[in-house]
Amino acid sequence: MGEITYDDIARQFSKEDLTLYNLLCSEFVKLTSGKNNMELWNLAQTPSKLRVTLDEIHSLREKYDFLKGVMFFNVWRFNPQSK
Repeated sequence: MGEITYDDIARQFSKEDLTLYNLLCSEFVKLTSGKNNMELWNLAQTPSKLRVTLDEIHSLREKYDFLKGVMFFNVWRFNPQSK
């Protein structure tokens, strides 16, 4: 399948799921707007409001076969002591 668009999501999500998805995405934008990379990194650590919001979006998307395995976000982990 090609790139998934919001129109695909709007067409295939239930009305309730689409309402929740829109609320979660609005919260995501509110939490991340104007943040630099360091701030975003800190905000994405568990258990933050941003991480909870991202996890909820991911869970909602996983309910739909056309989105299974399509990542909405990645939080990378690294060990600063290693190369």
